[in-house]
Amino acid sequence: MNKRGFTLLELLISITMLALIAGIMGWTLKAAHRTLDKGERKISYLEREKISFSLIESQILSLFRYQYDDDGQKKLFFSGSKDNLMFTSNFSLWRGARGNTFVTYEIQSNEGDKSFLKITEQTIGLQEKNETILLNECNNISFE
Repeated sequence: MNKRGFTLLELLISITMLALIAGIMGWTLKAAHRTLDKGERKISYLEREKISFSLIESQILSLFRYQYDDDGQKKLFFSGSKDNLMFTSNFSLWRGARGNTFVTYEIQSNEGDKSFLKITEQTIGLQEKNETILLNECNNISFE
């Protein structure tokens, strides 16, 4: 620097350094924002998974024996396979602990290799059915 001010070269170097610092800061903030969004999505998925497992557990713990007449034979309303589970429960996802419901859990496939768990409920004696997807984008899910 001389007595009259900065030279053109000094100004160009300082402006270039300032632009580089601003660019690096912008890239860092963008990366931090992307990481934060990814973490929030993961937390949301894990919370949904935790709540879903809690609801499934509540329904299974509220399972009761329901017999129906099939050509003179009394049969229990309970069926299970690798991809399907049907039973009767005193606990409904939509109405809470009120009323007896037929519950069906089905594992179905999305596009690709992902699966999802769908629940269907029907209150005993009514025609109305409620259904929703509890777990989505699962890699490997089955009933044992």
